[in-house]
Amino acid sequence: MVEKILITSTGRTATRSLADFCNAIEGVVCYHEKHRNDVQLLFISQLPQYSTLVKECLTKRMSEMDKAAGSHYVEVNPYFRFVDNDLLKGMGWKKIGIIRHPKTYLESVFERPLFTKYDVLLNQFPSNSDPASEKWTHWSRFQKLCWYYASANNFLLQSGIPIFQFEKLVNQDAQVKELLTLMNIDITNVSNFNLPKRNSSARFSSTKQLKQLFGNDTFRPEQLDWKTLSSAEKQTYTEYCQPIIKQVYGDI
Repeated sequence: MVEKILITSTGRTATRSLADFCNAIEGVVCYHEKHRNDVQLLFISQLPQYSTLVKECLTKRMSEMDKAAGSHYVEVNPYFRFVDNDLLKGMGWKKIGIIRHPKTYLESVFERPLFTKYDVLLNQFPSNSDPASEKWTHWSRFQKLCWYYASANNFLLQSGIPIFQFEKLVNQDAQVKELLTLMNIDITNVSNFNLPKRNSSARFSSTKQLKQLFGNDTFRPEQLDWKTLSSAEKQTYTEYCQPIIKQVYGDI
């Protein structure tokens, strides 16, 4: 029987590097964001009325496994982070999460078009029952990203799935070994457990698509300057991000 494993996160967590690493292991077939329309699942998997479509998507994935040679079928896919863990378990999948410290995550994602006018993805937004919905139109991009970070990672933490720290995965061989062991992958023939710290893929692969949509008015990467944050932005960081720091990292 093929082992079916989903590794997911908010993104900006070395997922492409991890996929390349896993795919180089004998007997493992691993994909990173396998299909272009995977992004749709980020949206519909948040809404229970689309659970049938989500299940059909996973069923199709399982039919594709039959064509892939290997004892392990692995998807490293941030777009699947909201897929219900009970649904996955019922279909024989194992779900694993990766969480990155909010400080470096926010610095990294700030250089992407998320929550700018150039953002063309179906990302998550606060529902009517979320107090953030009343503040959303008044919030800065930084505040929206703090909410986004907390919303996604709290979902993973509350799902009861194994969680790995990004920082340990890219710095400690022992953590990579622990991850592979959890995936039931034989590590006796794996000689190198180092993951690159930086994404080796082409930087900002969506730039061409954005240019097609917006012409020369395309997104220009920004750097997050912590020194210029307002008191309200600092308070939002404290409210949304620090509880996760305490839970995952054990300190503030």
